[in-house]
Amino acid sequence: MLNLRRDIYWPFSHGSWGLSPGEIQVWYADLETFHESFQAGIFSAEELGRASGFRFEQDTRLFLARRGLLRSLLAAYLDIDPNYIAFDIAQNGKPYLANPGTNGLTFSISHSAASALIAFGRDGEIGVDLEKERDDLDPLELANHFFAPAERSALKLMAPQDRKNAFFRIWTRKEAWLKAVGCGLSMPLTDFIVPLDPGDSTLLNCPPQYGRPENWHLVDLQSTPGFAATLACPADCKALFFGTIFAN
Repeated sequence: MLNLRRDIYWPFSHGSWGLSPGEIQVWYADLETFHESFQAGIFSAEELGRASGFRFEQDTRLFLARRGLLRSLLAAYLDIDPNYIAFDIAQNGKPYLANPGTNGLTFSISHSAASALIAFGRDGEIGVDLEKERDDLDPLELANHFFAPAERSALKLMAPQDRKNAFFRIWTRKEAWLKAVGCGLSMPLTDFIVPLDPGDSTLLNCPPQYGRPENWHLVDLQSTPGFAATLACPADCKALFFGTIFAN
């Protein structure tokens, strides 16, 4: 897979964003820098209702920044106004574009604290996950509850100082793949196995209804210090563009 870096600046123009089959583009954003960038008119009534339901103002701001960025990016790929973007939910709970004429455009979004990752592809399912690495947890204790036996054994053999990073690497790989296949947490994390070592990797094991493990690729994304992030995508992906969206 060809890995390239490409940063962009807000606001950006529509209709000039190429995205070919076999290519994936992933954007990182600091949501705090975008909380005043979007007018209320681009949001749906459902989104505005969700925003008003948060207890804390910061959560409302971050939610609207996240949805505003997603709508604006989708609009740029499709060359339409952001308020025309329509979403629906598949039977497995995975959101998808309900607009006609999307040419196979797919997306996945993840956020942790004020950071967000949004991934886009064509004609192939993708998933992205972002997690802030916390110090107030016991990796082995959590692994005993959520990881497959082979993953737990590998963590136990690691030096304690390396275990936290490895735990979050496994966690984001699992979450990203679940998002790609549209399962969310309805599939137990123990039902499939991801590799432990850093770097781009192949899924080790998964239920047969989701294809052969070697058909899936897990890519570690270096988003920002203190966070772990993974992209799950088809193994035949030809190019990955990863960059940051900066607010002017």
